[in-house]
Amino acid sequence: PAIELMLLQEREAAARRGHTIRGIVERLRVEEDFTAASYSTVRDYVRRRRLALAQEARTRARRAAAGAEPVAAHVEGAATGPAAEPAV
Repeated sequence: PAIELMLLQEREAAARRGHTIRGIVERLRVEEDFTAASYSTVRDYVRRRRLALAQEARTRARRAAAGAEPVAAHVEGAATGPAAEPAV
């Protein structure tokens, strides 16, 4: 979760450079008191997640542009359909 949050913040701050692996490892150590994973483990995870997040963003953008389905439907845990409507 902590790495995921850092990667999402990185995407939101597109004007500046993203986090380096070393920076992520340091933030994990300082902010999360996390020392259980090696540099290479964090590096490999971040590489996979960055690719996956980029792919997910492209897929959502294509579907939204095509009008296929609402963007909110792709948010994990987001309720959709009749059950998501508030009771009147």
